[in-house]
Amino acid sequence: MNTDLSTMTENQKVDEINTVAAATVAYGGFLRSGEFTYEAKDLRNKRSFKSTSLLRSDITFSDLDEHVTVSLKRSKTDYDHVGVDIIIAATATPTCPVRALRRLFEEDPQPIDSPLFRLSSGPLLYRKFVSTIRQRLHENGIADSEEYSSHSFRRGAATQAKANGMLNEDIQRLGRWSSEAFRRYIDTDAAYRFRLSRHFLTGRSPAFSSIRA
Repeated sequence: MNTDLSTMTENQKVDEINTVAAATVAYGGFLRSGEFTYEAKDLRNKRSFKSTSLLRSDITFSDLDEHVTVSLKRSKTDYDHVGVDIIIAATATPTCPVRALRRLFEEDPQPIDSPLFRLSSGPLLYRKFVSTIRQRLHENGIADSEEYSSHSFRRGAATQAKANGMLNEDIQRLGRWSSEAFRRYIDTDAAYRFRLSRHFLTGRSPAFSSIRA
């Protein structure tokens, strides 16, 4: 993200840096809402919070920042409660999750046992994050912005992975789905359906550049 922070107050900078990092990591890592946001009740027991929630110490940057490892101590499909490491690659784009995390650590330094994401008002609570995302979508002219939630990042990631030609089993692996329930999250637009029809009828897939929704 190339947002100009120079015109913002300190609180606005904190909110901006953390919101961008949370959004890009949620999308890049197929994260569930409860894996990167927090609930007020979670904060009441500090010992439990630190042993179950995503903290600054749970992020490891690779050499040359080619990827980050996000270590989840708690996950819906981690039935044995052993934790899971999620690898998120750098993309060298304005929405690169590795770049967003690096900026977060450099421009909003916090103790290693602090919540990974926060707002100037405190930890990144689920409701506050969702309201911020909806507001930004509305400001950018996105229709039905109220229909979006933090889960939209996970759904969008699955849809984009499918559009990029990834196999279902690889999408399932990236999203850590234990069943094929992920299929209902994949939205297939006209361009994707055209590719399927062309491949079926001719045995060839058109170049991506020739596809129009």
